[in-house]
Amino acid sequence: MNRKLLAAREDLVKKIAQIAKRKNLTLFAFINETLEQLLKSEEKGVPLPQIVEEYFILKTAKEAGFNLTPESLFHGLLEKVFQKDDRALREAWRDMGGWFGKYFKTLYSNQDSLKLIEKVMRTILWEASDFSLTKDGEEVYLRCIGSRCPASHTLLLSALLSGFMEAFDYTPVRKDLARGIISLTFVKRRE
Repeated sequence: MNRKLLAAREDLVKKIAQIAKRKNLTLFAFINETLEQLLKSEEKGVPLPQIVEEYFILKTAKEAGFNLTPESLFHGLLEKVFQKDDRALREAWRDMGGWFGKYFKTLYSNQDSLKLIEKVMRTILWEASDFSLTKDGEEVYLRCIGSRCPASHTLLLSALLSGFMEAFDYTPVRKDLARGIISLTFVKRRE
């Protein structure tokens, strides 16, 4: 097999060599395995740094108690509970959003809060075909679109998102909701 010399920073090579040794692999084998994963991610059109970042967000969400549930089952159960007590359910979702926001804020305290919020929500909101946060002066605009979301889920997701944003000291000042469409405006809470 032909080999090609690759150059890398010395500190990285030392760390990679230590990992390879722990895994009982040669440096050659470990580097090739790593490069194969990089190529696989690029072939799928997803950069490896994005895969790693999203993995850690999903891992953190799992550790916080999130789980995967088939969408049709989730929406069906949610609709039944929503019809019985929508106010209490909205409050529970807002509280969970607040707790989840504080959890991420604590674990990722060294990151820009708006970028972190957007990364987290883009990763965990599988039903959303579009999610964005934009800042214009004092106001932050949150847009979330999920065409498969029933009206009840739209209201609950709006509550969760508001709670999450409030954990990062953003106060909601305006909301515009329609089935599957959430548009919220926030301002940073002043100390």
